[in-house]
Amino acid sequence: HVEEFRTILGKRRALICERLDRLSHVFQYARPDGAYYVFPRLLVEHESSETFAKDLLFDTKVAVTPGGAFGPSGESHVRMAFCVDSDTINLSFDRLEEHFGV
Repeated sequence: HVEEFRTILGKRRALICERLDRLSHVFQYARPDGAYYVFPRLLVEHESSETFAKDLLFDTKVAVTPGGAFGPSGESHVRMAFCVDSDTINLSFDRLEEHFGV
């Protein structure tokens, strides 16, 4: 099961990175190796990562975790997990692209 899970997460990681690349004016990130999440830096103006995450949830119905929750060095970042299915990743990024433009 481990190899199957690794393959599934690898495909989802590739998908989320592909979708993040299309929003390079909003997010800057390093491709994750061993995690099931990505931690992009916010390039758009924002008051705090918490405010950004709340606004994103209310405006687009996309949930991300504010980076500030992981300490001061996480501020200006958000955490995006790719342990969700590919359809959810695509729907979320469709909404983000509509909100921020491509």
